[in-house]
Amino acid sequence: MLLALTLAAALVSNDAAVRSAREEFNAAVVRKDAEAIGRLLAPGYHIVTGRSDQSHGASVERERWAARFAADPTVDYRRATREVRVNEAWGLAEETGDWTGSYAAAGSRARASGTYAAKWQKAAD
Repeated sequence: MLLALTLAAALVSNDAAVRSAREEFNAAVVRKDAEAIGRLLAPGYHIVTGRSDQSHGASVERERWAARFAADPTVDYRRATREVRVNEAWGLAEETGDWTGSYAAAGSRARASGTYAAKWQKAAD
């Protein structure tokens, strides 16, 4: 599966900043903290999921995570960065990696996994 998105990070000028922001996102999912997820997303955030579902806007995505956490408190997703390519001149970075997820479905535990790609954009100061 491919995940494409735009996230905001205070400093997307190096590999470590992207990896740190990704870990913040993962930790927010573990805590079921939709507000923290929303703060990590750029206002113009856009996602295309592996099933081609699309969502646009940080507030919409924050609400989607909140609804998911409320509907299934066992839901868990983790993205593991494999590679980050930074274009410092343009304030952009591309992250690729693997994701895993688990959630309740039809009374049992479902698991899913795939690959993702994320575009990071340096936040305006």
